[in-house]
Amino acid sequence: MNGFRDFTWDPKGFPHPGRLMRYLHSIHFHTVTIIDPGLKQDAHYAVYQHGLQRHAFLSNPDGTPFIGPVWPGNAAFPDFTSTAVRNWWEAEAGRFAAVGVDGLWNDMNEPSVFKTPIATTPDNVRFFNDGQPSTAREDHNVYGQQMSRASYAALLKLRPNRRPFVLTRATYGGGQRYAAVWTGDDLLASLP
Repeated sequence: MNGFRDFTWDPKGFPHPGRLMRYLHSIHFHTVTIIDPGLKQDAHYAVYQHGLQRHAFLSNPDGTPFIGPVWPGNAAFPDFTSTAVRNWWEAEAGRFAAVGVDGLWNDMNEPSVFKTPIATTPDNVRFFNDGQPSTAREDHNVYGQQMSRASYAALLKLRPNRRPFVLTRATYGGGQRYAAVWTGDDLLASLP
């Protein structure tokens, strides 16, 4: 990523991603790129700006986007409980993967938030929940599953005759429909 911005490439390390993907495929390598839900709060980052325009982010009780620190710094988090947001994410992920990426690795999708005692969104953060507004306390566990659902849909749309490869750190019952799961970081080891 370029500065931890999803759907971007570091221009120094990966100046020609399409060419790199074609080369890797020619020697029988597959690529899986990591994406996190935290989108850098940046006036010059198109994906973040598109999210703002679509009101695509989890919100504070007052309706403003919830902003939390994570790898890119201050970041907003897509509200994957909204069909419209999943469709938007699917389009962003699809354009990114179209250069030849074979799979998507969803990380930090609890969602993880730094510098908070609970390491995630506060319980009062609002979710759209497809017209049935809810809070993080109610929908926290489905967040990763719905991110995987959108990532899976992106890859399936791009390559309809190929089973999508999505790896996720967080999910909910039934999430195996969209992604393989790994246990992520053991946060319990860091708790007092």
